[in-house]
Amino acid sequence: KKIRANGKDYTLIALAIRGGGYEKEWAGNFSMGLVGDHDGFSTAKLKVLIFLREYIKEKRISGSVKFWITGYSRAGATANLLGAEINKKIESGNLSAIGEGIECKLTDVYTYCFEVPQGAHESVKGSRKVYNNIFNIINPYDPVPRVAPYKFGFFRYGKDKVLPSKIKHKVKYK
Repeated sequence: KKIRANGKDYTLIALAIRGGGYEKEWAGNFSMGLVGDHDGFSTAKLKVLIFLREYIKEKRISGSVKFWITGYSRAGATANLLGAEINKKIESGNLSAIGEGIECKLTDVYTYCFEVPQGAHESVKGSRKVYNNIFNIINPYDPVPRVAPYKFGFFRYGKDKVLPSKIKHKVKYK
């Protein structure tokens, strides 16, 4: 969608990643892998990244873009990793890996993840970078945000926002 913000024209690309109604992808929730980011969530991230590249090419999108990325549950983990990947491409000056001829700053990426599992791993180079444009909305009553375990080195990119509740938070979310 073409939009105008602060006197500048942009193409807004909204990515609402599917998090329900899937079948065999569900098994990927348990595929942590031996090294690096959670294998199941990382595989999903790569599929969405390939889709995004093809979409930008097919629609002949160029110039300034803004990304709105969202996902719930498994798709939240995918969105979290994708938002961080786009941020890393921006920081390295390698946006052509996402789409030829696009321009984007960190302030043009908005990532909102709901009930998001922990898919990033501390062993990945630069993984502890804090991205202020990734928000993780956590319901403390839901066990999904505790997958994959923090004690195994997994975490989420961005900032966790835990919903108010009557229970004490004994589990570290980050």
